[in-house]
Amino acid sequence: MDNTGGKRPSLSWGRAYTSTNDMINRAGSAMKVMIEDTGGKAVLTPATHNFDKERLVSLWSHKHLGHLIGLGRYGTNCQFITPAGCSGRMGSLVTDLDLGGHPLVTADELCLVKAGKKCGKYIKACPIDALSEDGMDRTACYARLRENYHLLMAPDGLPDTTDVCAKCQVGMPCSMKSPLPLD
Repeated sequence: MDNTGGKRPSLSWGRAYTSTNDMINRAGSAMKVMIEDTGGKAVLTPATHNFDKERLVSLWSHKHLGHLIGLGRYGTNCQFITPAGCSGRMGSLVTDLDLGGHPLVTADELCLVKAGKKCGKYIKACPIDALSEDGMDRTACYARLRENYHLLMAPDGLPDTTDVCAKCQVGMPCSMKSPLPLD
């Protein structure tokens, strides 16, 4: 987790972000083909950059879908906490196949703050004060992501979609696992 120090993301975090998004997209494409080959229907949404750049909201939310099917819960850091924490990446593939119900999380909350416990480390970790217990300043956060891209990621040849910071995701009690019981 070399992204825990400093005010800017590590270059390795940017590289991992792009390679993980690529892996999610390739795996999703392969699963889509498998589903369609068996007679099912499937729709795949890209792992990232499917958002309205004016309103800074997703056109399709992997996190909302994940919440609905029981993969995790939202934290007050605006991240999605799963049994494996909030430092992961997600993609979405929706199918008409009946896969049954297999929720990983049935608890109402996985976030310490939302469960009425002390935390809020993510607020202190944000290098631009864009986070509070009341939410996130999306405009400030996105401006910082773009600044990080131009300062650090573009010179390394990473694609323009490398919008990274994640200071609110690393080194937190919820980074690598849920800090609360899953059910």
